Amino acid sequence: MAQARTRASRLLLEEALAIGSPRLSQLAVSMRSDVFAKIKVAIDQMVTQLKQEQKDDVKHRDFCIAELNQNEKQTDDAYDTKKALGIKTDDLNLQIQNTEDEIAAAQKEVADNQLQIKKASQNREAENFDFQNTIAEQKATQAILKKALQKLKDFYAKNAFIQVKQAPPEGFKEYKKSGGASGVMMMIETIVEESVELAKDAAKAEQEAQTGYEKFVKDANDAIDTLNRGISEKNSALADAKADLARTEADMKDTMSNLLELANLVSELHAQCDFTLKQFDSRQAGFTKEIEALNEAKYILSGMEPSL
Repeated sequence: MAQARTRASRLLLEEALAIGSPRLSQLAVSMRSDVFAKIKVAIDQMVTQLKQEQKDDVKHRDFCIAELNQNEKQTDDAYDTKKALGIKTDDLNLQIQNTEDEIAAAQKEVADNQLQIKKASQNREAENFDFQNTIAEQKATQAILKKALQKLKDFYAKNAFIQVKQAPPEGFKEYKKSGGASGVMMMIETIVEESVELAKDAAKAEQEAQTGYEKFVKDANDAIDTLNRGISEKNSALADAKADLARTEADMKDTMSNLLELANLVSELHAQCDFTLKQFDSRQAGFTKEIEALNEAKYILSGMEPSL
């Protein structure tokens, strides 16, 4: 039995040195002094512990692979989200800028139309003032000329009547209407007619100007109404775009926080997992060799050689 114990001790010590196992070294030393039964119990306990550690190592390896794969996928998804949010942010900023420019242009056009209406109204007032003066002047001219014409007619009619009633004194010729007077009256009548025509032309021009002015004002106001409706719609769209931008920026902030959390998590995972993942095969082989060495030592102590 002492020989078997020595062989088992030497076997464990050699295996301990080969795989660098402190547990096998400690057990190899203890075999030289401990009783047989106690050694076998220690071997069984150590095998059980090694098998559990081997399972735990596999479980931890599987956990590390799953967590690292999930972290990588989540990180890729987060970067995709970040890229999409960046593009959306740029698009929304461009949309907001363009909409603000369009609103400013429409507001300027409204102001220009309002200014044109004001100028047209001022011009219309000036034209109407000139028209009223023209009409007043022509009416005054016609009144004066008609009065003068009537006086001339009355004068010549009265003198003709006197001439008929009374014979001219001896030595005087018979009074006759002056030929020049007829020409003067005709000239006055012509001037009156021209004045009437001038007033008619002025009234026609005034009506045309007023009609053109009213059409211009209506068209300008219609344009202003259309522009104001467009401005209202653009302001609504602008508010929606700004709200969407605020949400997008909040999503970007959350995404960046998520990326930071994922980066911290992967650092922790590497700290927990790198050794296990890199040394997994050698550790599993080591566990297997330790278990085989312990079982072989137990067989030796039991007086049995392991079958090949």
